[in-house]
Amino acid sequence: MERENSLKDAHLRFFIFLRFRKNSVKLTKPMITKVEQTFHTDNWDKLLEKYRGSLFLSTSWLESLKSRDKLPVYFLLKTGDKIKGLVAGLERPVGEGPEKQLFFYAGIASNCKQPDIINAWKKNLLEFCKQNGFHRIIFKSYDSYSIGKNTVKEFKPFKRKEFVIDLAPEKEQVIKRIDRDTRRRVRKAKREGAEFKAGYSEELLEALEKLMGNTFYIRSSKGYGSYQKFTMPFLDEEPIKKLLQKRAACFYYIEYQSRIVSIQFAVELTGKAYAVYMGTNEQGYKLAAPSVLFYETILYLKSKGCTSYNIGAVPLGETNQGIRKFKKDLGATIIESREESTDFLLKPLSKLNILLHLKRRVNKILIPWKIKKVLLQIIDQIIGGRDKY
Repeated sequence: MERENSLKDAHLRFFIFLRFRKNSVKLTKPMITKVEQTFHTDNWDKLLEKYRGSLFLSTSWLESLKSRDKLPVYFLLKTGDKIKGLVAGLERPVGEGPEKQLFFYAGIASNCKQPDIINAWKKNLLEFCKQNGFHRIIFKSYDSYSIGKNTVKEFKPFKRKEFVIDLAPEKEQVIKRIDRDTRRRVRKAKREGAEFKAGYSEELLEALEKLMGNTFYIRSSKGYGSYQKFTMPFLDEEPIKKLLQKRAACFYYIEYQSRIVSIQFAVELTGKAYAVYMGTNEQGYKLAAPSVLFYETILYLKSKGCTSYNIGAVPLGETNQGIRKFKKDLGATIIESREESTDFLLKPLSKLNILLHLKRRVNKILIPWKIKKVLLQIIDQIIGGRDKY
């Protein structure tokens, strides 16, 4: 009897153990994340390729934009003591005032797929800013991919979509992805005398500015409305010349009857390319020069060993459906990305946050554009240019 009771007790203890194990929650040690500013960038671009980061996080890009009021800054993102990601941008003023902020052309570069760690790094970055007198953080999303959902309330998101052509497959496969009608237009234009060329001459900058003006006029006359021609922040004449001198950017263009009728300025870094600016005149559109230009640039970049060619985003709205179709017909894949920015983090600028909030609300509400435009102009006037990037 005593032995029987002993066995029953053993069975009971074993049953309780199994139930406890089933219902228990496994506790793991919380991951410690850190953001460290670094001044040693010799190996930066190699790390950037490892983490498949945006070309706009590279040293060549940021150093080309360096000036008295724009200083490159580089951050290592760590879990424990191991580097797991990177981010880099510019330290620059808020508007024209004495306060400073951090401006990033792209989001975090990391192979980490855990959104909680990405968000932890953002919190670390917020703390860095508050401790070092930075009033704001702005993340753009050029050539950038969103990693997980943002849960850091200080960051206000804005979704974007970019069109990216994968150059990694074999040449025949890359060509096959291009729409048949596009290829037909290219053949016809080349038979009529369209010639593809590439160059680094600063003189081509003048042709770019002129043809961008032509494109702006043509698009405006077709009801596309007014838009900003030079959309890349801080990329003006001097940085463009620096990038060309470093062979970190190139002009691709189409000549017809000894005249440039279509031209594109593309940045090429860390094995990737990004079409930044483009312009075409009326003669070029009639010739289908943009189709030839993109087609030949795709093949040229492929031959140079580039792995991807980002042909940029398209503004929202039904009037831009044609541009979206044009880019998809080139074999581009739509990649979703996310811009993020904080309100002002420190006083006295934090008093303006109510106006930033109001501006976001006005942008979202459905009211006639003329009324919305006036409201936004009033808000911007009160903010005094401090919301500009």
